[in-house]
Amino acid sequence: MKVIILGTGSPEGHPILLHPDEFVEKNESRLRPGLLIQDKDNILFDASPDVRQQLIYLKIKSLTAVFITHQHFDHLWGIGDLAQLTWLGKVPFKIYINKDTLQYIKKYMPWINLPLNLFSYNKEYYFKNFSVVPRKVIHSKKFETAAFEIRCKYNSKKILYAPDFKGFLDKIIDNRYEFCIIDGTYFFGKYIDDEDHLEGKELMDILKKIQSKKYYLLGISPWWYKTFSSILSKKLPANFYLPKDFMVIKFR
Repeated sequence: MKVIILGTGSPEGHPILLHPDEFVEKNESRLRPGLLIQDKDNILFDASPDVRQQLIYLKIKSLTAVFITHQHFDHLWGIGDLAQLTWLGKVPFKIYINKDTLQYIKKYMPWINLPLNLFSYNKEYYFKNFSVVPRKVIHSKKFETAAFEIRCKYNSKKILYAPDFKGFLDKIIDNRYEFCIIDGTYFFGKYIDDEDHLEGKELMDILKKIQSKKYYLLGISPWWYKTFSSILSKKLPANFYLPKDFMVIKFR
């Protein structure tokens, strides 16, 4: 089973629009977040504005299912690209979303004609070699947000995809994961007024409670920190990593 990190960037991506040369290392690109679990099934997590580019780059020819964490544009707005597939015929995959995201799509994207399905938190969704369990997290005060736990069918190993959060509930805290692909936006300190994410020591303390062997941090912006990714990587503690777009992690 392959876990492919499709995008690692903050909402504005990197390089920054109209700032293509600032704090950018050679061939560096940090697309908006997403994850692909590739085995006998192809399961996509989040549909960012970069999803078309991401799936074409990987030459993905089929999807089994799509799970969306929440309605923020950097996690959802690529659904417009998926919706274009309906013009080519029946879409062969289901999209799983929470109730707030469903209401958002109905209100602001009424033209979306896709098989939208409400998921239930803490329910296990089974595929050929693994399962997916939605977990409710604290993020925005305005709407609900999910993280997703992926469980290998043949052993007790688990991983966690939690690209945006400011708090976890009991189902996640104290769980043990092989690795987490997780929100690190303000890992090195908060640079704008934002109540949707944790920062610094507060973030580090809650990450340790998850008990993961490795942490791959998403959303860290070299541009906002006014330095380069390679310098930020050297400041990370042991078992913490700043991944690159399309990084592949084998999960057995």
